[in-house]
Order: sequence, then C-alpha cells, then structure tokens
Amino acid sequence: MLQAAFVLCLVILPWSAVPEIRVQECESAGDQPAAEDVPWQAMVQFKKIGICNGAILNTNYILTAPDCVRDKVPSDLGVRVGYRRRYDGDFAGVCQVIIHPQSSKTNQSSNLALLKLCEPLDPSETIKEIGIIDKQPKNGAEAFISGYGSYNNSVYYCDPLTLRKKAVQLYDLKACAAERKLSAPTISVTDLNFCAEKKERLCSFHKGAPLVVDGKLAGILSFGDCSTEPDVFVNVLYHKKWVQANTKI
Repeated sequence: MLQAAFVLCLVILPWSAVPEIRVQECESAGDQPAAEDVPWQAMVQFKKIGICNGAILNTNYILTAPDCVRDKVPSDLGVRVGYRRRYDGDFAGVCQVIIHPQSSKTNQSSNLALLKLCEPLDPSETIKEIGIIDKQPKNGAEAFISGYGSYNNSVYYCDPLTLRKKAVQLYDLKACAAERKLSAPTISVTDLNFCAEKKERLCSFHKGAPLVVDGKLAGILSFGDCSTEPDVFVNVLYHKKWVQANTKI
C-alpha cells in the first residue's frame, strides 16, 4: 500500500507544478501601447480563455484566423475589446462564425474568419473599427503588429498577459516563400500574402494579430513560429469583397 502511494505521488507531482508555470507572464515582443493606441484590437476567447487575436471591422464583426475558431460552437466563443491586459475590457458573445470557403490549414492565402457578435459593440476611445487598405503597400513599407506574443521559446508554459505593439517592415514575398518552404514545407506563401520580417529570434504573436499600414488593416497573422524567419499574413486587400459581402460594410 505504501509503495502504491509513493508511486502515485511521483505521478502527480510533476503535473501539479505545471499550472504554476503557466500563469507566469511571458516576456513579450514590442512596446506596451495604451488601449486607445490600438482601439481596433480584439482578443478571441474560447470558454473565456484567450486563444487568438482579431481586428474590429465594425460594431458587429471581428476578423480573425480560422484556426482559432474552426469546429468550435459559437456559444463557446467570445471577444474581449477595449483592453490592455488580457482579461480587462468589454466582453461580447459570438453568435455566428463565417470561415472563408478556401481556407485550409496549409493554404495561408485565404485563412480568414469572421465572427458575428450577438450584440453590437459600444464605440469609445478604446473601441473603434479599422478600415481595410485601399492599395498594395510596397516591400519594405513600415507597419506594425499588435496583440499577444512572446520572446520565450517556452511559450506553451507561460501566459502573455499584456497587449503589445511591434514595429515591422514588409518582407519580399519570393524570399519569404523560399525561406518558409525550407522550414515549413507544407505552408504555401503566395501573392495573396504579406510577410513581415523578424530581426530577432522570438515567438510570433498569437494567430489573428492585425498587421496595420498607415492606420489601416493590411493583414491577419496566419502563420508564425519561434524563429528569425518572417511571419506570414493573409493580405486582406485581396479579400475585401468577401469581407464586405459577409459583413455589409
């Protein structure tokens, strides 16, 4: 009996230590903006736990990545807006999920999903919609990403609690495709994407993070990892008609 109890303790102790590690805040990429600096920022939640980023398109719709919401019941999803730390701000329920018909786990060109909110958001200084870019920005253009991310390669064992904003430059698509083909051969990068450079070895923001150029939404983060290789975004400009048709904006 004593031997069995001893074995049980050996099994339980390592698992009991994991939650303590997970609740530590990660050292995150970029600066800490005020909520009014990125008022279009949204956090997608599953059963009240933050899982992805998103952008406020209007008071009724959030744009994010489909990997965050695929095969999930809308009533289990929610969105938090107007926040600076993970569980601050206003909460809105999700009543409908609309996934781009050409989306797949390997096709990064159409990886978009719309979340229709059950109730419209109340606009304020910290809650505002963002428009979509009208023209294609050039390689090397200045941009920024906002959301949650981590320098820590042990990202699965920590919780990035604070909203971040990081300046980046758009990266040549052909070079990006070649680099990503070596590191992630199942991931395709096409003319319907943007890539953003990484100058340091750090983990990407969570999926769905908005890429903003000149105050307008250019991309939604579709693929990244803990390397120096470029992040891959869906170019929202190429999907503007799909967005408009499904949100009436």
